[in-house]
Amino acid sequence: MCIILYLLARDGWLILLAARLSPLTPLITAPSQWYLPVPLPPTHTLSPQVQSSIDEYLARHFRGPVLLRDFALSTDGAIISRELTSSHRDTDPSVVLSDDNRIGNCWYIPSSHGQVGIALPTFIRPTNVSIDHIPVEVAAEPGQAPRRMILWGVVDGEQNTALYHQFSEELQANVSVRRMAPPLVFEGEAELFVVLSEFEYNISRLALVQTFPVRPVVQQLDFDFGQVVLEISENWGAEGTCLYRVRIHGERA
Repeated sequence: MCIILYLLARDGWLILLAARLSPLTPLITAPSQWYLPVPLPPTHTLSPQVQSSIDEYLARHFRGPVLLRDFALSTDGAIISRELTSSHRDTDPSVVLSDDNRIGNCWYIPSSHGQVGIALPTFIRPTNVSIDHIPVEVAAEPGQAPRRMILWGVVDGEQNTALYHQFSEELQANVSVRRMAPPLVFEGEAELFVVLSEFEYNISRLALVQTFPVRPVVQQLDFDFGQVVLEISENWGAEGTCLYRVRIHGERA
């Protein structure tokens, strides 16, 4: 412990951490006063390389939580819609509804594409979707991270159906996907789907949890949804795909 604190003090890490994490300043600086007779250097003596290292470390380890409610948590009542989910016997897709992101605790799809349907515990007006993954540095196969994805909403209820038909042209504009539904749909039923968001998870970014907005037209029309489908259309180059967690954010309808 003393060695670690000495190195932090020597290179100016403690003082910069204290400046960046001011609410935690007493917790950060106190140990150096207790254990180390080494004076902390002023911040202006830090080299650009050290400051850059600090910034990167903070981005990776002190990113902070996504301060949005996750309606796709199994502990809150979200469940997998099996009919809307790619079938793979060896893995359980329900892990994507858990906040347990231990390495390897993912839904493995033996393909570069697939989809998972999620029944939310209540109808919501969606605003964002977040994808969690592990650091590429510790991933056995970084290419298994999902890359390009589409979030679909299942249109349900008379009001939503009327909105869909009234504004179908607007809903189909400005999207790259030319299909009207994800590859897997309810068997024998003519369900309607809306593209809520098209996005790309970037494994080169420091943030492991990446959040993407729902299309403005969907939010402006005041749709609400009780089921969504996350379609993975491409991963980062591996034969299989690992999906760790999906978060669906919004406001209760």
